[in-house]
Amino acid sequence: MARISRPWYDSEKQCYRAYVRGRRVDLLKGEESDANAKLAEKQLKHVLKGSKNDQAAGTLRVADSQVAPAARFGRASGVLPPASP
Repeated sequence: MARISRPWYDSEKQCYRAYVRGRRVDLLKGEESDANAKLAEKQLKHVLKGSKNDQAAGTLRVADSQVAPAARFGRASGVLPPASP
């Protein structure tokens, strides 16, 4: 069973953080206080909720995640530049 994400205070960085989907996320910078802890909890709820622009994992295609070589190098022909020695 997965653990529930909770904000915690990092005294070295002087900010509230939480682990979200295995990554450490900065929620709120500031000193450690009850008011800031409540704000960090609100920010965590906002992060966990996501945004309207997030797409479901099944809706992405391979072509959506890759940049075409011609666009990457600014060439219309699609020919890659010669390799450097």
